[in-house]
Amino acid sequence: YYWILYFAITGLGAIIVKLNWRLTSEEIDYAITDCGASVVFVSPELSGSVGFLCDRPEIYIVSMADHFALDSGRTSDATLADILAGEPRDFPSTTWPPSTPAVIMYTSGTTGRPKGAVWTHSNAISYACMQALHWGIDRNTKALTTGPFYHVGAFENLLTATLLMKGTAVFTQSTGFSIERTANVMADLKINCALLYPFMIGDLVALNPDLLNRLGNLRMLVTGGSAIAPSIIRELRRLLPKVGLVQTYGLTEGGAIATASIPQDCVDFPECVGQAFELSQVKVCIDDAGSSAPIGGVGEVWIRSPSVAVGYWNRPHETAETFIDGWCRTGDLGLINAGGRLQITGRKKDMIRSGGENIYPAELEMVLKDHSAVADLAIIGVPDVKYEETVCAVIVVKDGAFIDPEEFRAYARTRLAKYKVPTHIEIVDELPRTASGKIQKFVLRERYLHLENNH
Repeated sequence: YYWILYFAITGLGAIIVKLNWRLTSEEIDYAITDCGASVVFVSPELSGSVGFLCDRPEIYIVSMADHFALDSGRTSDATLADILAGEPRDFPSTTWPPSTPAVIMYTSGTTGRPKGAVWTHSNAISYACMQALHWGIDRNTKALTTGPFYHVGAFENLLTATLLMKGTAVFTQSTGFSIERTANVMADLKINCALLYPFMIGDLVALNPDLLNRLGNLRMLVTGGSAIAPSIIRELRRLLPKVGLVQTYGLTEGGAIATASIPQDCVDFPECVGQAFELSQVKVCIDDAGSSAPIGGVGEVWIRSPSVAVGYWNRPHETAETFIDGWCRTGDLGLINAGGRLQITGRKKDMIRSGGENIYPAELEMVLKDHSAVADLAIIGVPDVKYEETVCAVIVVKDGAFIDPEEFRAYARTRLAKYKVPTHIEIVDELPRTASGKIQKFVLRERYLHLENNH
């Protein structure tokens, strides 16, 4: 149904808002209110997350399967099956102006609340064309993605380009990922191009050789979202020598993929994430005016392409800060080497990257400081052997109070999506601060690097 909804809604000139199904009621309520949604499509198993809609009669609720009842007794207003089985309605054939908003995708921000990145029809079509040009996607392409559809990585990446070129687009379910099941699907359907995140590729190379031998049609693996270990790259090359691994870099508001490597670069330059993507420009800037750093110099990564988002929904101040003359300021730090390859060296902002998800400490801090026992708190990312990073909460407890780690995590789960809940909780007497009162997070990150081994 996701594909039906995407093309039906955008075809009508309305805007589709893709929300993470793992968000809590509070987070979903914020997004729905922020974007001004009038219709909400809900899977019945997630009805418990939208109980607040009982008090929102102006919102039309459509169930993706059977009718469901919310806590107060309100049932879904319709089911998608009912709508599809109803009398067909003719809508005038309309070609929407390229600047018409098509999709809003919420991304977390340093101000503590997610921001809705707006993609127009032009952004979406341009991005599909850019991928088709760069990778030679055509009607013979059989592409598979493995992530949830609220991510560009599972929907706009590969699949929309493949459909545009009349190839075969294949996707897996959002929950219960299994590399064995995914590999069997790839083998059975003769997939020749797939997107797997780095931790998935680590699982792939550990599969039974008999199953790997069935992947004879696979020619390209696209990855991104976090770094991939050189040892895994070497093992993939040894086990599947005909498969070219491509590392990518990008972000939702930056038009998704901004750079992509060639397979040999994954071996020769594993620390790099490739060169500028088709029709894209990437530069490293040493100041807010966009002055380029010298070759090898570190600065903030800026991106310009036809797929860069036009701004944030109802956020003119943040839009003006991030989007400048067609360029998107990523907040990431990097350098471009003599060969034109981009290397990400750090983060200008304190974003945590965990299993392909972007987690921003400011949002978590704002929520978790509400806990009755918390006097002060800082959120940092610490190394994780599987997901690159995980969340660590460093807490100063109020005098006379006590924090039980499991109780604190339970509290966090009531307010935040599961992947944002702190894995590590450290109690300290005080947080390191500068003379102006800012928390020195680099001190905390250095202090808790050892937590990687405490699983």
